[in-house]
Amino acid sequence: MQMQVRIKASDKFEDRFALSLAGGEYAERPYPVFIFENQAQRNNYDRIRRQLREETQNGTTQQGNPNARTASRKYRRSREFRI
Repeated sequence: MQMQVRIKASDKFEDRFALSLAGGEYAERPYPVFIFENQAQRNNYDRIRRQLREETQNGTTQQGNPNARTASRKYRRSREFRI
């Protein structure tokens, strides 16, 4: 049997956005809390929140560096060889 996980709520945008992506709930109680159905959902929330914070600190997006070259030629669709 998996138990609910409850943590202290935060007003930061990244935390609320990660909560909505992970599928958690917000409960307004004497002390506001985030509620997750199980620990796996909480771990997903932590992973998403960490990604969002890294992106805001580094100024990067999930697309990565647009100037970077393709790392592997193995998956190219055309048969020509490019350097």
